Amino acid sequence: MLDRMGRPREIGHVIVLLLSEEGEWMTGESIAVDGGYLSG
Repeated sequence: MLDRMGRPREIGHVIVLLLSEEGEWMTGESIAVDGGYLSG
């Protein structure tokens, strides 16, 4: 866990991926952008 809130720029990386050609085949996914909070 990172022990801090995510920064808009960091969350933006996920958005860029989803809008890119690399992300076009991703469907029906729940993507946790939580700094590892759910893992542990």
